[in-house]
Amino acid sequence: MPISLPPYSGPLESSVTPSRRRFLSNTLLAAAGALFGPTASGQTRKGPDSTPQSSEFWALFADTHIPADPNDMALGFNMAASFQDAVREVLAAADRPTALLINGDCAFRKGAPGDYAALTRMLDPLRRSGVPVHLTLGNHDDRQHFKAALPESGSEMGERHVGILATETANWLLADSSTTPIGEGRFGRQQLSWMRERLDAEPNKPAIIFAHHNPRDGRSKWPLEDTEEFFDLVAPRKQVKAYIFGHSHHWSVEQHSSGIHLVNLPSTAYVFRTGEPRGWVRSRVDASGMELELRCIDPADPRQGERHRLAWR
Repeated sequence: MPISLPPYSGPLESSVTPSRRRFLSNTLLAAAGALFGPTASGQTRKGPDSTPQSSEFWALFADTHIPADPNDMALGFNMAASFQDAVREVLAAADRPTALLINGDCAFRKGAPGDYAALTRMLDPLRRSGVPVHLTLGNHDDRQHFKAALPESGSEMGERHVGILATETANWLLADSSTTPIGEGRFGRQQLSWMRERLDAEPNKPAIIFAHHNPRDGRSKWPLEDTEEFFDLVAPRKQVKAYIFGHSHHWSVEQHSSGIHLVNLPSTAYVFRTGEPRGWVRSRVDASGMELELRCIDPADPRQGERHRLAWR
């Protein structure tokens, strides 16, 4: 199982409906392949435009780089303040997400224990509001410090943190591309075999793979080293609809030659190039595809609210 923080037990906020409470009471991450409290079980939910939707809302974060000291800055940006702004926006939405996913580089430079202590404190408002949080590892995370601060109930793959979030509309495979303390990413043979087994177990159900490193593109530093092996595995398996990653602090939505959507999440923390947005992504998943909406830390950013509709292949 990947690192997960379930909602706090006890009374939830008064704004949470009784049916939502019943759902949230079941949103503990189960063992790989088990169901993750489905939200779409005949239930209609409303999006921000008040249009009824039979879909699931996921809040997608990446590269949060939270430091132990909330006053620390990097490249002119305060990472902690930006992250807290994003969390407040998630909680202010008309509907609460099925879960919030953080796609690696959760901590600052080297994954110090204090970084994870600060991160868990900043996640408290989400958990108190009934929103579960799931995290993957990035190249700036430290495995031992990460696991000590955010314990899991056990992993079926040794040091690798993998698992499935399964709903009625899709399986989210949370994978571990980190080779910390080295910068490049790698799934490795064992994890690719795990993916193959899990994908082949449900060939007719859409699958979304969520891991930190971007595929090799000839430009990015420290990409996914086994990019070719990964696509050799997923391209012929039509149930794989999207690969969602972070790492490059770059927002883009593209498509592999196989038809798999490639979503590069923005960083909430800082950017490497002028003009790149900082922020997070609202994702709605339904039976036929996924809708993405960019939410910028700076609401005046010209790309604020940019939307993409991904149709499943």
